[in-house]
Amino acid sequence: MKIDSIKIKNNKIICSINSKEYTISGDTYAKYYLYPNKEITEDELSNIINDSNLIKAKNYLSQLLSKASYTTATLKQKLTQKFKLSDDDISALLEPYIESKVIDDYSFALDYIQSKNNLCYGENYLKEKLIQKGINKKIFENNQINDALKFNNKFLDKFALSLVDKNSSLPISKQKQDLFDFLTRRGFNYQDINNSIDKLSFTNGPAFNTILNKRIKQLVLKLNNKNIPNNQKREALIQKLIYYGYRYEDFSNLIDNIFD
Repeated sequence: MKIDSIKIKNNKIICSINSKEYTISGDTYAKYYLYPNKEITEDELSNIINDSNLIKAKNYLSQLLSKASYTTATLKQKLTQKFKLSDDDISALLEPYIESKVIDDYSFALDYIQSKNNLCYGENYLKEKLIQKGINKKIFENNQINDALKFNNKFLDKFALSLVDKNSSLPISKQKQDLFDFLTRRGFNYQDINNSIDKLSFTNGPAFNTILNKRIKQLVLKLNNKNIPNNQKREALIQKLIYYGYRYEDFSNLIDNIFD
């Protein structure tokens, strides 16, 4: 095969070979002394493409690392997706940066964890995010990393207290469940969450009775359309209200004369 033409477009060198265009780097162009009508073999073409990809990948990697920190796994993924290079080629590109600690998964993990200090994130959340970023689970065995992961635990009681809504119209059991669910999503351990919730004082807000009365009326309307004895309607009403998170003492005086 031979080179049909070589042209420069948008600062890129485009080499046409057998009517197919290849974008190559300037270094590759000079290294292989390319010119129109030059005869090349399949192996030479493969080497030219691979060599050009390596040079472009090296420049791309340098640009990435000049702007932000990345995990080793993330960089490998980016290079694999953008360039058709072997694992050995990619490892060779990363090696100098790893040796100089420019790429350092340990430092990346520690920096990420510490950036979340005092922001109400627990150990499970932080681990999951780091694993998604390509951090190996073995790094969590490091004492400093492990201590950093547990840092926010000492503030869990404070976090939980700040999330209690003193004006909530929700049943206390629902308030507790919502708080538990939120802190679970934030990555704290179940036992730690329960210990913090047990220390809190929950109250019913000023709109509590208004909402409760409205719900009772809605349920009574539905039950009155059912052809069942009043005692069964009353029991069904109680079970429904408990299902919605209300305590019996919250509503017992409000349903005394219903279904009599």
